[in-house]
Amino acid sequence: LTLPHYSVSQLYYGKAVSTKKLVKGDLLFFGSKSAPHHVGIYVGGGQYVHAATPSQGVRKQYLSSYFWPSTAKRVI
Repeated sequence: LTLPHYSVSQLYYGKAVSTKKLVKGDLLFFGSKSAPHHVGIYVGGGQYVHAATPSQGVRKQYLSSYFWPSTAKRVI
């Protein structure tokens, strides 16, 4: 599967899913629903992987109310 680089462009792929019914592989979009600024991949168990910052690199973290995705898409 090939997706575009930018989060706003990735938003046009897949089927919208509830952030309460995530499955492994779902894309999580953070920020505005129409213009997200960050994307992660749900890996199960309430966790996702994402490129946090250039200095931190790719990290696995738990979803939290502080940093909850605005929308999610299932592309697989």
